[in-house]
Amino acid sequence: MAPTFPIFRVCIAAGESAEEVLQLIQEAIEFHIEGLKEEGQKIPVPHCSSSFVEVQI
Repeated sequence: MAPTFPIFRVCIAAGESAEEVLQLIQEAIEFHIEGLKEEGQKIPVPHCSSSFVEVQI
């Protein structure tokens, strides 16, 4: 499992289990936000969207 987050393009995580990945990505995002604050940059507003498509197999 290796999720990515478009609003935090520099944050990625990979792990052996979903639980491990969730913990690692949370730490990465928190660290990145701390850096943005220290540099006086804006924190991106979270947003979400998803879609499903059907394909014939």
